[in-house]
Amino acid sequence: MTQKLPKNRLFRILFPVLYGSVLYILILLVFENFNAAFESFFNSEWMFTVILSYLTSELLHQISWFLSNKLTFANKIAKYIISQLVTTIIAEILLVYIAIHFYFTMVEGFSVYSTELTVFELFYVFSALLYNLFIFSYLFLNEESTIQYEQETEFKRKNDFLLQSVHNDIDPDVLYAAMESLLVYINKDERIAADIINKLSLHYRYRLENKFNELITVNEERNVLENLVQLFNYIHSGSIEYEFNEDPNENESLIMPVWLQKIILSVFKCNIISPIDKFKISINLKDNSLILKHSWREKLLLSEANEINKISGNFEFYTKRKIDIHNDNEWVTLTIPIFLPNIEDDEEMDKN
Repeated sequence: MTQKLPKNRLFRILFPVLYGSVLYILILLVFENFNAAFESFFNSEWMFTVILSYLTSELLHQISWFLSNKLTFANKIAKYIISQLVTTIIAEILLVYIAIHFYFTMVEGFSVYSTELTVFELFYVFSALLYNLFIFSYLFLNEESTIQYEQETEFKRKNDFLLQSVHNDIDPDVLYAAMESLLVYINKDERIAADIINKLSLHYRYRLENKFNELITVNEERNVLENLVQLFNYIHSGSIEYEFNEDPNENESLIMPVWLQKIILSVFKCNIISPIDKFKISINLKDNSLILKHSWREKLLLSEANEINKISGNFEFYTKRKIDIHNDNEWVTLTIPIFLPNIEDDEEMDKN
């Protein structure tokens, strides 16, 4: 708990003087001796009241500070309030009793002061209650502010996730690259321009349709991936040679939608694609993996291995395996794990 006002040094010095003076006047009114204030306001009784106000104020502050370090207000509100009230009132009563006893016996020389003690105790116990109300109001306000801050933080995180989801769905790199190529082809070859628009729409339609699907067949992903590579072939002026070999097991093998496209986009992002020397890609299904092989022309400031490793963890969730990358300085081979339901079922039966 952070108590801003009690920790203010100027407040803690000046407030007891003002509050003690007010209490002194009220006590004089109780004893019907208000004229004494006009005769000599700054007397020993006023000084005693101010000093006692300072001592009680510091005592309440120290107790509040101690309890705030020992108890969590949000978790134990009732316990905190009871502990604060009981501790501060008992401490206030004891302090006032000791101070009154010392003042009347040692300073004034009186042995009977029960009436004065009762009046002082009532005023300072009431002061302790007011102080506690201030502390509790501050704590409740702080708790409310904390809850609102956490809600705003969660709302911001949710918006960030939504923005990231929209960013992933739109895939601006693909969109801008296709639009730039479209500007080139639209006045040169209307057929290719129309094909670019069709392939781009197919790319985004596939993403939207499979947004909430966990797994799809490799055959579906391969067909859409071929469409994406053809789109990039238009973007890079026919610089890509690709070969996607069909396999009868494609309809039984499963993979996460869009993630194979992300791998291809990472490959295009990290490698130089030029019409001077064709960039070659081939994909084959082998056992329980997809083998993606492509020419190695890595850019100077990008690492394909780093980009692929960012994606690899998502495959581990379904297949317990990550993407393996191998580079022989001429070709890069990516071994992409896929999900085979039949094999998984057989393994479960063997375990049982």
